[in-house]
Amino acid sequence: MSYIIGTMKLSFLSFSISSNMKYEKIKDTKWYHFNNVWGFFRKLLVGSKSMATLKDKVNAAPMKPGCYLFKNKFNSIIYVGKSKCLKKRVRQYFQSFESKEWKIKKLVREIYDVEYLITETEIDALLLECKLIKHYRPHYNSMMKRERPNAYLIIDYCKDYPGLYISDCMEEGKESVSLGCFYDTNDAENVVGLFNEVWNTPLCKKRFFEINTIKRPCFYFHIGKCSAPCCGYISTSDYNKIINEIIDFFRGSNKVLSDLEVKMLSYSKELDFEKAAVIRNQISLLEKLQSRAKRFHTDLKEKDYCIFLRAYNELCFSIFYIHDGIVLSRITLSINKEINQKDLKEFCSDIMQENYNVADGEILSSCIIAISADKYYVDITDYIKGKLQEQLISCLQQHYKKFLNDSNS
Repeated sequence: MSYIIGTMKLSFLSFSISSNMKYEKIKDTKWYHFNNVWGFFRKLLVGSKSMATLKDKVNAAPMKPGCYLFKNKFNSIIYVGKSKCLKKRVRQYFQSFESKEWKIKKLVREIYDVEYLITETEIDALLLECKLIKHYRPHYNSMMKRERPNAYLIIDYCKDYPGLYISDCMEEGKESVSLGCFYDTNDAENVVGLFNEVWNTPLCKKRFFEINTIKRPCFYFHIGKCSAPCCGYISTSDYNKIINEIIDFFRGSNKVLSDLEVKMLSYSKELDFEKAAVIRNQISLLEKLQSRAKRFHTDLKEKDYCIFLRAYNELCFSIFYIHDGIVLSRITLSINKEINQKDLKEFCSDIMQENYNVADGEILSSCIIAISADKYYVDITDYIKGKLQEQLISCLQQHYKKFLNDSNS
């Protein structure tokens, strides 16, 4: 009998020790196991009720533009999305579940609740989505959550063969010229690629090229994709002429386009259609480059800009007035052949009189830069400094037509 009691005491003691060890382990892992156990019991107790409530909320989603916020069992926001029709978009997550990607399946399994934020337009939904992602930093949102450094395209004149390279800071001075600021390195590299297709500029993105430092040209020279300045295969005068054309083109000059059009017509008159086709392709690439420069230019400091912004294929657009990188005023108009004169005059008058209508302008400007949409930047610094209201109105009217052509193309 005493042996049995002693055995019971020993087993109870070992159970107590193991329980304490488990408790210490739970403490050391920051309540990880406790959360799992709590989640399991929560599913047993309120799982069916939560799923019924979630189903009702999904079915009750509005047929309007806005943002949807998915929450987990701890009421934390795990995903933020936007749509021009919330009902259609949210229901897609729960339809044909087995055919979806594993990431979507994992997200859907964690959804316990959904919240809707309705907006007037799809543009507002885009901006609100970006703002919410930057604020809450949800686990399943990868885009717009990470703060990226801007990328600058720089041309350095310190040597005879200046290079075109990408930098994370502005380096404009006596020996260097900045071609603008872009959202990230990928956008800047895409523009460098377009330079190469039109002018055969090097793709290696060096700061400068020294003659006779390399004996053999690289692979790109042999396939006609580089002029090999590092080997001296192009004269300094011809190379610098190309660099100056790039700078002039980026500053808004259309001389390159007009010269190419004249050359294309002369080749077509001579029935040399192959050369005419090559120049035609170069013109289309330059037009594409011009639109990309206007869409991704993000150096908004110490200047005044009006930015035309339109969600893809939406029937309305917005004009944002930005001063020194901060959004101060905004107007939303319908897409028509001609811009609404009355509303545009009122918008320009408010800008000149400093009657602003936007709060959280600094956050909004960062959202405008981050979102993917049709954008068109217009520098209006001179009009604001000179209080030239009528000239500003005519300027925005002209650029509206260009913005419309770019967004429809």
